[in-house]
Amino acid sequence: MQAMARNRDLFPLPCLYVEKLERPQSVSRSVKRRVHRRIHLERRVNLAVSSLNSFYLGFDNPFVQHVNDLEKLPQGQRETLKFILKRVASAGPPPPNASCAGAIHALRVAGSPYGGSMSSVGEVVPMKLEQLSLPSMGHRGVQVSEVLEGRAGEFLADPEGLMLQDPSNWSWLSEEAGSIRNYNDPGLHKKSFYLEFLRKLWDAGILSFSRKPRWRVGCFCVSKKSKLVDGVMVPRQRMILDCRQVNLAFRAPPTTELGSLPAVADIFTTLRTRSCM
Repeated sequence: MQAMARNRDLFPLPCLYVEKLERPQSVSRSVKRRVHRRIHLERRVNLAVSSLNSFYLGFDNPFVQHVNDLEKLPQGQRETLKFILKRVASAGPPPPNASCAGAIHALRVAGSPYGGSMSSVGEVVPMKLEQLSLPSMGHRGVQVSEVLEGRAGEFLADPEGLMLQDPSNWSWLSEEAGSIRNYNDPGLHKKSFYLEFLRKLWDAGILSFSRKPRWRVGCFCVSKKSKLVDGVMVPRQRMILDCRQVNLAFRAPPTTELGSLPAVADIFTTLRTRSCM
């Protein structure tokens, strides 16, 4: 009976209830500092919990439960929140002059798989259309929905019914999307540059037009590893789309079976062996 009553659901994790700090005259300065530290810790824990929930749900759920007594939670959620509390507390305060942009930059460029000194790769750079790394297939792209079979093909054939959120959620989704301000390269605010950008995407076969857009995306560029063309190193840029608004409209994605690196290596070994025969 005890095993059957156990709650095995972990996500979405509840957040900690953070009390508002009152300012009574009788409270000493040391007590105020201790309460400030506790509130700051609980807010940082809630940020971590919101990030984990967004990974699971595909969006940040604003209606998540807030609790002030961990002992009333199921064992899995209780132990998870205690672990997060312990790890956030052990991390200590953020380093001096820390910023969100700096953290994202460090995560993006750390451990570059290209090897060597690649500190400049992955940095946000002003968009230069002649350096954009785009496909050169023109309008001869393959319609994936026509060749993909199985469950994945079903999702592409019926995106409205299988991939998007239920219509009952559209109201609060619209409000949530309205609070997100997509990031765009400053050059795209100039009409002439923006039209030239659209023409380049159209010529590459990766752009289409609609009279009824539902969501907006932002666009900017990061530096990419240079390429040797006719003996000359040509600088390149990778186009990045800010799809945070669009991602809100989708349900949590289904599980996908991905091939392992050894399997990919076996494929290349087999192809190389056949080419030598």
